[in-house]
Amino acid sequence: MKHSFGIARRASLLTGALLFLMAPCVQAQQNPFQSLTDVINKAKQQLQQKTGTTPANGTPAAPANPAPSAPAPSAPPSSPTTAAPASAGDNVFVPPAEQASKPAGPLDPAKLMDIAGIHIGMPIAQTVPILEKIHPGTKVQPDTRSRDEPMAAYSVSLYVYHPPPSDNIWVNYTFDTLEVYSVSRSVGYLPQIAKSVLLEALRKKYGPETAALSFSAPPKTDNDITKMWWLSDEQGNIIHPANMSKYTYTPYGCAPKGFGYDVVTSYRTAFRDVQNGKLPAETFCDSTIIFYVEIENGSDSSLVGNTRSFLFDSALFRRSTIAWAHHLDTQAQEQQQKALQNANQAKPNL
Repeated sequence: MKHSFGIARRASLLTGALLFLMAPCVQAQQNPFQSLTDVINKAKQQLQQKTGTTPANGTPAAPANPAPSAPAPSAPPSSPTTAAPASAGDNVFVPPAEQASKPAGPLDPAKLMDIAGIHIGMPIAQTVPILEKIHPGTKVQPDTRSRDEPMAAYSVSLYVYHPPPSDNIWVNYTFDTLEVYSVSRSVGYLPQIAKSVLLEALRKKYGPETAALSFSAPPKTDNDITKMWWLSDEQGNIIHPANMSKYTYTPYGCAPKGFGYDVVTSYRTAFRDVQNGKLPAETFCDSTIIFYVEIENGSDSSLVGNTRSFLFDSALFRRSTIAWAHHLDTQAQEQQQKALQNANQAKPNL
């Protein structure tokens, strides 16, 4: 027993000694493997940074200071372009503000459009006899609302039981020259008339229209027409064709400034704006004469129950309101100077 125990003890001591002697060697053999692992991991990280892919058995490492990307090539400088003309609506051309609306010479009323024989530019003295002949026996009424202003308009109103059942005409005159710049007419028909007859008469008198609409859409047939326009310059040349403004539903955005006596209100507002330094910039419409007809359908679209016609010289309206504003300003200055002169000549009562 003692012999066996001694052998076992010697074997245990020998084993311990061997393990003690081998430990540094084992520890020294672990460093190469760890270094190899570090090299592999570093290679994976570099591969990820270059290709943007994630190693199969690891999480993507955040790139350290990626190289800046090359700047995008700059676009070649564009060649200068011409600015598009100003617009008062879709496809509505507005010429430069400096364009003059005054015609080359005096207006020739005979070459310009008319309603009931009353032409744009006609002197007031020639219009009254024409108005008296439209409906004999009907009184021609002067329309004036201010004692400090000249005659603003004449009107004829007729209500009878035979066709047409109603006919109202207004003629508006410039304050400075007493010339026609606007004519309005409203006619009711009973019995109703055929729209084809009305359109044929309009085209025969004024020529092909500048534009026409069925309410706010292009008409498919003549029976669809409810609005018609003729635009001309102050030499009587009709303007064709017309671009329709999608904002005002009028050709080139041009429209009369009211109907009947409302035009006088617009005239007063315009020259007072000039006096207050609020003259709007001139547009294409300020060089035109507008003739506009509204057609009210009768019992069906092939018949007409009522019409309203507007004839308006926008160019004459603008020139006249500017001239009248300057006249009033000059008149006020003269009155002020006269009052000052009278004050200086007055003798005190002592």
